Amino acid sequence: MNGEITWAGVPVSTVTNVLIENAPETNRPARKVDRYEVPGRNGDIVVAQDAWENVPRTYDLVAYGGDYNQMTSALMEWLYAPSGYQRLEDSFDALVYRLAYVSEATDIENLVNENGRCTVSFECDPRRFLKTGESAVTLSGTGTITNPTRFTAKPVITVSGSGNGTIECGGNTITIAGIYDGMTIDCEQMDAYAGTTNLNNLVSGSFPVIPGGEQTIIITGGITSISVVPNWWTL
Repeated sequence: MNGEITWAGVPVSTVTNVLIENAPETNRPARKVDRYEVPGRNGDIVVAQDAWENVPRTYDLVAYGGDYNQMTSALMEWLYAPSGYQRLEDSFDALVYRLAYVSEATDIENLVNENGRCTVSFECDPRRFLKTGESAVTLSGTGTITNPTRFTAKPVITVSGSGNGTIECGGNTITIAGIYDGMTIDCEQMDAYAGTTNLNNLVSGSFPVIPGGEQTIIITGGITSISVVPNWWTL
């Protein structure tokens, strides 16, 4: 089976000749829950969190058509040079990307010193991010944005303007005291900055979120426009 895996921005096909033996299983995450036992009461009290467990994504690979040692070294460098969570894409679920880290790679079986077989497992953030959610939406005033999923997205917002202003969406309002033109508000990381300059001292309130469906984004004060990268996701 032909296919492509891109890990930390590098397609595996650019590293060595690789055959993906079968399509990876699509695992769906389990919701995180808190369980409490109450003496004298049947069963547990279960409180569901608005969060999910990580999920695995596993690929069976065969490297072929070259020197075994060179191919295995190239594969190991591709896998392990990046650290922490990185972007993972593949051609089997091409409309989304994942955030993942390498959880396990088996020894690479030597096949007559010209081919190698191994299984690579990634541990993935439970969210499958829609690539359409990487496109920025620009608003020059109060407007609407439509989340195509039922999961609440946490956008990255770039702000233009001067003076003071507010941004409201999803029942949350963030106040900017002294707009730094071109500042970025990362609602996932709850961080405000411009380049390497920390601007968290300029913001207060709650970081905006975008629930499912059509939502109104209200901007006030000295904000002349915002650019919203919505980061849509699903499970």
